[in-house]
Amino acid sequence: ESGALDLLKKIGLRASGDYNHLVGWITNPVLGGKDVNPIDIKGGMANLLWKAADNLTVLLSGDYSYTDKFCCSLVARSTPNLGSPAATSNALYGVVAGPENMQTTAGGDQEGSHEIYGASLNVDLEVGDYTFTSITAYRSSENENIFDADYSIYPYLDYNGGPTKINNFSQELRVASPLGERFDFVAGLFYYDLHNEGKKEIILII
Repeated sequence: ESGALDLLKKIGLRASGDYNHLVGWITNPVLGGKDVNPIDIKGGMANLLWKAADNLTVLLSGDYSYTDKFCCSLVARSTPNLGSPAATSNALYGVVAGPENMQTTAGGDQEGSHEIYGASLNVDLEVGDYTFTSITAYRSSENENIFDADYSIYPYLDYNGGPTKINNFSQELRVASPLGERFDFVAGLFYYDLHNEGKKEIILII
């Protein structure tokens, strides 16, 4: 039991969660006054610190965030061509383009999701007066957004977007000299690898 207690004394855990919710702050009269651009994000993070030895510290961190809402629908600040589809749609529904406009006349629905997560492992080892550090990290971002790109009631570009996935991995190794000497230095190596996968779809109706 004493060994387990000693181990627990050397471990620290911090965890937190968050939830951010906001109803849509833009309205769409074409879709019956539907609120668009809502916010609904759930997430959390945790840090585990282990003092493995007097000269060895290990920190494991992770985080996660998810939303199943689309962001972000656009509104018309100006419509230079009075005969354009967007200008005609705005006129039909009484939407006035300008800096205070909070309405969109997109005929297609907007939908999407976004998931982000990652983890890192930080190890610090003190050897004499020198500190050796290893940082290993991974992060992934996956999102899918489908939106009406013509922002009018006409079904020209009602289905746009698609899934995108980004994964990245990094590894850092470094050594730091003691401070207060005639010369201080930090030297190391860094490796980074990124993969980006995406598929965009555009359906044009003529």
